[in-house]
Formats: sequence, structure tokens, C-alpha cells
Amino acid sequence: MHREIAVFVLCIAVSFGCGWFVNGWRLNGEIAQIHADYDKKRANAEEAARIKEYELATKATQIRVEKDAKITAITRKLNTTLAGMRTRSERPSGEMPNTSSTCFGLSGAELAVGDGEFLAGYAADAARLEAALEQCKAQYNSLRN
Repeated sequence: MHREIAVFVLCIAVSFGCGWFVNGWRLNGEIAQIHADYDKKRANAEEAARIKEYELATKATQIRVEKDAKITAITRKLNTTLAGMRTRSERPSGEMPNTSSTCFGLSGAELAVGDGEFLAGYAADAARLEAALEQCKAQYNSLRN
């Protein structure tokens, strides 16, 4: 009787081991397929990310080049304006003139050299900052889309 129980337990153990082996063999194939699918999806996602990164970098470079061109134009205009102001006279005694009697218009043509240079530089700085702000907005909008 003990022998029959031992054979029975041995048969159950062998059956369980064979079942475990067959099930593992089947699941190993499924797991390998899952890994292959994951690797393929990851490769596709990486490729899409590289393409998007390249597009964003290209757009950012284009925006930066446009900003640099604007700043170059601003600097060129500032230099031209400053060169034209060299022929103006200085302020007589360092005091502000009476604007009601000496200024005929609001063009700034009557400004002294120092005042005109300051205002032209100030306007150029504002234009440069505006160009930089435009670049930031354009890059932000290109990243959002």
C-alpha cells in the first residue's frame, strides 16, 4: 500500500513537473513575443522622438537666425543714426534748454549730441529686447504645436 501511494505521489510530481515545463515553454514564447513587440514599439517611439527633436531644433535655429538678422538691422540703423548725430552741437552749459522756445517739432532733430545718442541707444536696446521676446514667443509656440 505504501508503494502504491509512493507511485501515486511520484506520478503526480512527474505530471506536475511536466505541466510546469510545458506551461513555462509556452509562456516563454509569449514573453519573448511581448519583448519583441515592446522593443519594436520603443524603436518606433525613439525614431519619432528623434524626428520631432530634429524638427524643433531646425525651427529654433531658423527663429534664432531671424532674430539675429533683426538685431543686425537694428545695430546698423543705430550706427547710422549715431554717425549722423556727430555733427550736432553739445548742450550749451549742461542745463536743459527752454523747450518752449527752442524746439519747433517733436522729431528730436534739435536734441544735443549726448541726449540724441542716449535716446537712440535706448530705442535700439528696446528694439533688441523686442526681437528677443519675439524669438521666445515663436519658439514657445513652435514647441506647443
